[in-house]
Amino acid sequence: MSDISAEDRYADPQGPLTRLQFIVDVVFAIAMVAFAITYPMPEVEKTAADPLRHLLSEMALDLVSLALTYAVVAMYWYKHTMQFNYRKRLDTGQVVLQLTSMFGILLLPLSVWLTLALPDFKLSYVIHNVNLVWLGFFSIIAWNQATRDNRLVDKDLPAEVVTSVRKAALLEPTVMVIGIFAALIGPVWWMLSFLLLLAPALGGRKEK
Repeated sequence: MSDISAEDRYADPQGPLTRLQFIVDVVFAIAMVAFAITYPMPEVEKTAADPLRHLLSEMALDLVSLALTYAVVAMYWYKHTMQFNYRKRLDTGQVVLQLTSMFGILLLPLSVWLTLALPDFKLSYVIHNVNLVWLGFFSIIAWNQATRDNRLVDKDLPAEVVTSVRKAALLEPTVMVIGIFAALIGPVWWMLSFLLLLAPALGGRKEK
């Protein structure tokens, strides 16, 4: 007799995977929209000679901070989606890791708000980056768990692909860790640290 239960024999193995991916996409989308909703709008100085210019200058660094965070989260989402394309099934461990990662996504609007509300407080940038490291950390653990003995991916998935995806997933959390130390110097250095995300693209261009 087969060891496969009736539930496993007739269940759609892609069903839970598809639903989990949908939930992850929704959580990412909600978090990214929440960036704008939680933005503390500065008051308009109507007595200024040029109120619009004054307002835009007040918002400049905030908008840069939002754009940088949005770019990192978008990169996380893209790589998360690519990893899901290789997964063929789920187990309890994978679900727990994905849900833990999603909790970090839900915290993002709060950590972003801290950098906007307390721009001169270095710890706010540290908390922000720790939050982003959280996402990358659990993404890498989830990928390692899924590809161990190719348990949740195609049995024929080449080891080169597994390694390539893992290396790609290391970029954002590594840069965010560097950004933590940069934040201890100052907000400008924290912003400049995000430029390290361009390193792979620049490296690839030099090789050509």
